[in-house]
Amino acid sequence: MRFEASLDVIQPFGRRFITNEGHLVTLSSELEKECQKSGLSPTMLSEIIVDFFQSKSKISSSYVVPLKGNTSSCIITNVIDLWMTNALTSTHVIMTLSINGDSGEVRFVYPQFFAELAKSILSNNMKYECNKIVMNFPYMFVIFDTFNAFKKVYSNVVEGIVNMEGSSYMFSKTEMRSLIWKVDTTKVDYISNELIPEKMRSLIKGDYY
Repeated sequence: MRFEASLDVIQPFGRRFITNEGHLVTLSSELEKECQKSGLSPTMLSEIIVDFFQSKSKISSSYVVPLKGNTSSCIITNVIDLWMTNALTSTHVIMTLSINGDSGEVRFVYPQFFAELAKSILSNNMKYECNKIVMNFPYMFVIFDTFNAFKKVYSNVVEGIVNMEGSSYMFSKTEMRSLIWKVDTTKVDYISNELIPEKMRSLIKGDYY
């Protein structure tokens, strides 16, 4: 599955949008479906893509957007591996869409800077009891950058791997919050310890000083 977007280039794939400034943006069908699933208007994303190209940001860009149809009680951050093309270049970025009720935040970051974005996501969302980082594929750099960021955001971290019901779980845990990844899956849970299932809670006990 490949997520693609192009600016002012005729492409043989996807759906085309004309922006307010008259630019042609093409979104691959996979990217458009991801937008619709998350409640983000493809037209809005097209405007954001134009702004990203024009800003020539070297690290990251952030956009607050309205969303429709989200009913999750958790804050969800979708991580999308995206290729964006214009007449001059093809750019590989990581796009994240953080969903909080009927509003969200779209961010673009180059893969080599994802660790800083992960740190920002964990810091900004620590006030929420339930957060999920969701990928379309278990990108290992996203997982390990997020776990490394957890150790920068929090002190006195206990970490390890446990086995439960035939599956392996990697975790980092503080006195109040935990980061848990079921190995080989596409979701990382960033949650209050009160939300950890009792059986797992007994496996990942830690000492804090």
